[in-house]
Amino acid sequence: MDQRSKCLDSSEFVGGDSGFLSGSCATESEIDVGTGSSTSYHRLDSGVDLGLSVSGLSLGPDPQVIPIPSNPKEVDHKEYADWHQYFYPDEDGDTQLHIAIVEGFVEGVFTLISLVPHPSVLDFQNDAAQTALHIAVLTKQPRVARRLVAAGAKVDMRDRFGNTPLHLAAASGDLGSVQALTTALATHEVTQCRLRYEPFAQSLPQQLDLLNYEGQGPIHLAAIGGHSEVVRTLHWLGADLDLQDGKGGRTALHFAIERGHSATMHTLVTECQASLESRTYGGLTAYELAAESDPYLAQELMRLGATIPPSSSQSNNVEMEDYSSDSSDSESDVP
Repeated sequence: MDQRSKCLDSSEFVGGDSGFLSGSCATESEIDVGTGSSTSYHRLDSGVDLGLSVSGLSLGPDPQVIPIPSNPKEVDHKEYADWHQYFYPDEDGDTQLHIAIVEGFVEGVFTLISLVPHPSVLDFQNDAAQTALHIAVLTKQPRVARRLVAAGAKVDMRDRFGNTPLHLAAASGDLGSVQALTTALATHEVTQCRLRYEPFAQSLPQQLDLLNYEGQGPIHLAAIGGHSEVVRTLHWLGADLDLQDGKGGRTALHFAIERGHSATMHTLVTECQASLESRTYGGLTAYELAAESDPYLAQELMRLGATIPPSSSQSNNVEMEDYSSDSSDSESDVP
């Protein structure tokens, strides 16, 4: 079989479109999830090993529901033999489900989902601790992500950087995936999965303020990337806008100012009513942070109602006096 390259790191990866129109992954994308890691790894495998069997897999009527025994010793492995071969991990820990998603083989992904005897199989992690749902988000396939969620894949599994799929969607500004991960499920979505087990109720949206191992939540990552629409959506879902990151105590507003994202700053302040007075662990408000790095943003924050500390006011006055004095001296030197 042809060798195909996989790049599944959550800071740099080969991705593609959602499959809604083309059904394939054809473009390259890059995500910085704020982990500080520049690690990237490319892996070779044999591709999706469904060529001999997928034509025989049922894509028509609903398959027979197989009861899940409470005692593992009671499992009749012959009943489950048809799914084992596709979920045996390769040398990188990837199952055929991981690979099918990377390849954009949507029909194969849906078939594999219908084969599993229990939703925990959908949460198998590769060597980077990525589940199929992480891969679907990294490759920007919200349709696939939604089917996995409907089938019971956990939305709060963490990869090796502590990122849930929602962290990755927020970091890349993928609004479609954000919605796929957070919108309550309809009955027909679960029915379309043709599950072999009774569907499991999963609370959506997830806990929106989980921090990754860098101490950042989805709202922070959205602000870092300047993804105003995702910030707006997370706010509507109930994310804490004034959540402090675990390392510096910065809020989403602090991150937006640090990265110079004026539009996101305005979204946070004017639409979402983020606090202008939250302080970092170093004691800096959003205005004080802007005053050190971006005078324009500092002026905007003043206009939006930010409180100017007395020390900053005195410093501004001194600068104005020095400027006036220099101007006067220059004029007196003119003959």
